Amino acid sequence: MILNMRELHGVVRFGCSDEQLKRQAVMFDLFHVVHLDHGFGTPNDDQKAAEWDALESLGIAQKVPEHFGDEVTMAELFAFSGYRSDASALDSYVRYAASKYADQDRDVVPICEFPMPSGPDPSPERARPGFGTTQTARKKSIETVLEVALKALPAPDESCSWEDILDFKAELHDKQWGFRRFLRSLSLKEPTESEVRDEIEWMINEYTEAMKVHNLKACPALKKRNVELLEAEMKAPGKECAYVFEARKRFGGS
Repeated sequence: MILNMRELHGVVRFGCSDEQLKRQAVMFDLFHVVHLDHGFGTPNDDQKAAEWDALESLGIAQKVPEHFGDEVTMAELFAFSGYRSDASALDSYVRYAASKYADQDRDVVPICEFPMPSGPDPSPERARPGFGTTQTARKKSIETVLEVALKALPAPDESCSWEDILDFKAELHDKQWGFRRFLRSLSLKEPTESEVRDEIEWMINEYTEAMKVHNLKACPALKKRNVELLEAEMKAPGKECAYVFEARKRFGGS
């Protein structure tokens, strides 16, 4: 029986390459793209328009409407990067869009060009007066964990179709779920980027070594071999990152 896991959506800004978008698709159930025309060519580019139609029809991506943020004030938008004078306006908009798409059935994470600013504000006189930050550290932690996790996944090349990615995710549903649960738990610790990277790579190394040992001991009979492999995967150290291990086997990457 396959249980339904909570969906994970990403909001990305314009300018992503096809490889970057395919990496996003390995992680997310669906991603929302802001300022689409800048990233997918001009409206008269028939090839790019066809590519986008294919992504929408497969349920992989969705446009953020052009006038999505008309009702938000600049002061409110500024709040989505911690009320800082050194915040990126476009990253603030990506975070705003993520907040609007979030609901009880899914997690929606902004994927930004710059990390959420922290430390002393270089121009405090330009910061918005009368506002106080809320949950900035928590939001920053979630962004950090997801951005590092994305970099750990391979970017499928042009020989890999979008259907290949969907098939992979369906096949590795349980491992993807386990990886997401691991990332959620990791974000609660509010780790640094280097700590997240080290933790993920350590878990992958542990799982890789465990699979090597299992393969050396494997019985040649196919049915028994499959049962033994499943048992080994369930018990293997680092199994929380097995999804990344399998993605690298399928799509390349180290």
